[in-house]
Amino acid sequence: MSLSRWRKYSEADQEVIRQAAKDSVPFMRRLWDERVGEARKRLTEAGVEVNEVADVSAFAERMHPVWEKFVVTDAQKRLVADIQNMAVS
Repeated sequence: MSLSRWRKYSEADQEVIRQAAKDSVPFMRRLWDERVGEARKRLTEAGVEVNEVADVSAFAERMHPVWEKFVVTDAQKRLVADIQNMAVS
């Protein structure tokens, strides 16, 4: 939602929206997991070999040059940092 739209809501309404967003997380994650499972099943049935990788650090390391080239603004850097921090949470 845009900040200008958000500011039009009362504090009480903002809190209701925040709580609804928090409450929706388990539902969204369940739906996401179901979709991932369905997609994986379709892929494997089509003959695609799926590799499970427990340690993605080598891939992450290889991505640094890409990040350095394309992640250049402070906002982009914060976004990448937030995403990376979610992975370790």
